[in-house]
Amino acid sequence: MTLSFGAMGRTNDLHPGVSGAGTVVCTPLAKTGVIRHRTSDKPSFEIYVHRSFADYAWRWLEDAGLEYNVPIAVS
Repeated sequence: MTLSFGAMGRTNDLHPGVSGAGTVVCTPLAKTGVIRHRTSDKPSFEIYVHRSFADYAWRWLEDAGLEYNVPIAVS
């Protein structure tokens, strides 16, 4: 399954057959760069971003998640 909201801001395929659990990639997200770690085969990720872009990235993810009913949570 590809997470549709991610297509607005990233260039990587999120399908589990392409990037399964444990996959880590550096990728753009909207107007910043992030490190994305797929934590399981479910659509669950940890995203690491430089702290100066943290607020921007968080708000972008929340907005994108609302549009597609995808929850964004702090772990």
